[in-house]
Order: sequence, then C-alpha cells, then structure tokens
Amino acid sequence: MLYDLPSLPPKVQRRSQNHYLTFNFMNGLSYRCVGETVIVLAALAMKCPDYIVALLSAMMFLGYLTLPLGRFTCARWGATATQMIFWTARNLAALGIVIAAGLSMVGCYRTAVALLLLCSFTFYGCRAAGLVSNMPLLGCIAQDNCGRFLQLNQAVFYVGSCISLVVMGWFLQSHRGLKPICVVMGTGAAIGLLSVLVLRGVDETAALRESSRQPVLPQLRHAFHDRIFLKLLLANFCLNLCLILAVQNQILAIKRSYGASDWTAMLYSLVMCAGGILFTYLAAAVVKYLGPRQILLITLTALAGLCLAWWIAPATLNAWLFIPLFAIAGGAGALFDSCVAHYFLASVPRENQVICSICNYLLAGGGAGAVGLIGVGMLLRHLVPKGLPDAEVLGAYQHFYAVGLTLCLLSLWAVAALPPLPMELRTPPKHG
Repeated sequence: MLYDLPSLPPKVQRRSQNHYLTFNFMNGLSYRCVGETVIVLAALAMKCPDYIVALLSAMMFLGYLTLPLGRFTCARWGATATQMIFWTARNLAALGIVIAAGLSMVGCYRTAVALLLLCSFTFYGCRAAGLVSNMPLLGCIAQDNCGRFLQLNQAVFYVGSCISLVVMGWFLQSHRGLKPICVVMGTGAAIGLLSVLVLRGVDETAALRESSRQPVLPQLRHAFHDRIFLKLLLANFCLNLCLILAVQNQILAIKRSYGASDWTAMLYSLVMCAGGILFTYLAAAVVKYLGPRQILLITLTALAGLCLAWWIAPATLNAWLFIPLFAIAGGAGALFDSCVAHYFLASVPRENQVICSICNYLLAGGGAGAVGLIGVGMLLRHLVPKGLPDAEVLGAYQHFYAVGLTLCLLSLWAVAALPPLPMELRTPPKHG
C-alpha cells in the first residue's frame, strides 16, 4: 500500500520489516537453487562448451543493462510493486531454464542452448531491474533503525542460502545428472514465486514513486562532472571484471579441471557463502581504521593470490587447498559490493545518489558484463576448445587464471587512484 505521508507510522514499519525479512529468507532459499552455481551445473550437464558456460557467468553483470526498465516501473507503480513484478519474472525465467534442459534431453540441442542463454539473461536482468527500488524501499520501511535492519536483512538471506546449499548438496550427492538439477531449479523457482506473495505486506510512501519521476539529464550532468565518482566508476568496472573472470568461473574450472561432482561443487559454494559472511564481519570490525579503499586493495591482492594459486595448481584435486580459495572468492564478492557501496555513500552527494547509483550499475556492472561476455567467452573458446582432451584441461585453466592474475594487478592501480576517505567518513553511513 502507498501512504501519502512523509514517513510510515512505526507500527506499519515494523509490520513491513517482518514481511520483508520473511521474503528475504525465502529469497535466500530460492536464489541458491536457481542462481549462478546451479545454472553452471545445468549447462555442464547439458554438455555445453566452456565458453557458453562462461557467457552464463557474465550474464549476472550484463543484466544490469535492464536497470532503466526498473526505474520506469518504479515511477509508474512504486517500489514494492516493482520488486513483485521483476521477482515473478525472474523465477519464471528460472523455469524457462528447466524447459531448456528438457529440450536438450530430447535432442533439441541448439534450441536448448539458445533458450538457456535467453532465460539466463532474463533471470539476471529481472534481478537487476528489481534492485533499482531495493535500497530506497529498505530505507522507507526502516527509517528509525535502518542500520540494524540492513544487517539483520543480510543475515536472514545468508541463513536461507546456507540451508539451501546444504539440502541441495545432500540431494545432489545421491541423485546425479540433469534431471535432479531440474528438480532443484523447479523447487527454487516455486519458493521464489511464493516469496513474492509475502511482499504484498510491505508498504511504502508515495515519495519513492515520485523520486523516480525526477528528470534525469540535470542529475547526469552533475554526476559526470564529479571526478571522484568517475574514479570510483573505473575502479568498480575493474573489480567487476576481476569477479567475472576469477570468481564466477571457479565452479566451472574445478568441475572441468578435476571432474569434481555436483556434491563437491555445492560444498564449495557453501564455503563461498561462509567466506562472504566471515570476511564481511572481519571488515566491519576494522573498516573505521582502514577505510573501504584500503580493504578493497587488500581484498584485490588476496584475489590475485587466488589466481596465482590456480596458475600453479597441482595435477590432482586437493580439497583442503581449494577451501581457502573458495572462501577468498566469496569474501571478495561480498567485500567488493559493501566497500564500493560504503565509498559511494560517503563520497557522492545525497541529491545525486539515485542517478549515480544507476550509472554505476549500468556502466561498471553492465559494461563489465558486456566486456566479460565477449572477452572471457573468446578466451575460453581459445583455451578450452570443444574436444580438448581431459588431461589438458587443467593446463588451459592455469593459463586462464594467469590472465586473471594480470587483470587483478592492473586493477590495483585503478583502486589505488581513489582518494582515501577521511577518518570521520570511515564508519559506514546509515541509510534513510
């Protein structure tokens, strides 16, 4: 419901928060069943070549190109309705991937791959379009306790994610092949569609809809005359490219290089999730002393170490060796997001944050996705052609991660160019 008030009454805020926490817990359960790891497993089970699987990994960032559609929807129907529309479409796209898998099983391979790529882009595009209204909505329903609510909201998502990964891992350990993966995706999409019904209990003020109707061009002029924002844009573009190459393809690399089972892949996904929680907690404890820029530099150095470890990876799978690598991968994904958001909120004037946020997602997210789609796809197509003997696959991925190491080292320069935040801005700003 839309309230024509400056802020929601406290009782309405509490009720909306409870509904949103329930939604986000269900979203955590759902997303791990239909998100990047399971899409990669489905593509591998469909016998897709490695460069096609890499294209799927880049779709997460390419999907940011749909952000203007989210802004238009928010201006017309409001923030809650925007999330309901795009979360419904996102889960229907996941069911489309299940249909693509079914087509591959009956011999319609080319149609199946085309549908897989289309539905993957739709899945991530709907996710990105829904993000336009996410942060303003959270600030609206938690104006009095926004900082605490954001932490709790993130926690329930990760709890749902971990539960989902454990159950999926157990199921895929005893049921192997493409059909069980389709069951997982179908279940996740069903939970996701049910979670949308919970969103109907989330209220908002009409101000969110009105803010999305403000003219764009004057704000764009201010955004592109802000030198610090432009440096942040370049740094975030480089960070996203590093994630696409080094993090998004780790499941693919360990499956193809070592023949790891789906159960093993799920366990490593759980390690990535735990790494995100652990490193975010550690960073929160020291961010006021180091600042987000320094944490980004440390995390990017650790990611370069991950690429170096893959470059010299042993010929046989050592599970204990790869646990810290997947933990670093999960931590890098979480810390890049949180530190860029922290630096953004502390350095971009409040009146420009909406349009700058959209520019950031479009150019640094969507732009990196487009470059990754072409560059990583071509790289893997060259290094891991179809029919490459299994004994040579690990060597190909060692060369792949050598390119990743070079990219991480170049990205250090882009992050180092950011001016350090003064001490008084190193505590993460509160929203709302």
